[in-house]
Amino acid sequence: MRWYNHEHKHSDLKFVTPAQRHNGVAAAVLAQRIKNVANPYSMDWPPPPLAPFPAQFVVLYTNCQRPHSAAHS
Repeated sequence: MRWYNHEHKHSDLKFVTPAQRHNGVAAAVLAQRIKNVANPYSMDWPPPPLAPFPAQFVVLYTNCQRPHSAAHS
């Protein structure tokens, strides 16, 4: 019963627990979710991964810039 009321987030309650709804903290939980969606890196998650190499070492070729190999001559 504890799991159902204190841990399980119910879809009909906008994914808050019945205990959160009953204790009046559901509105604060939902407001924090909206804030997190607007700025996902404000949460305690690690920052996004960095590129493995600095940009000056990355070369991108489009079809018109690709060097011709011997197979395509």
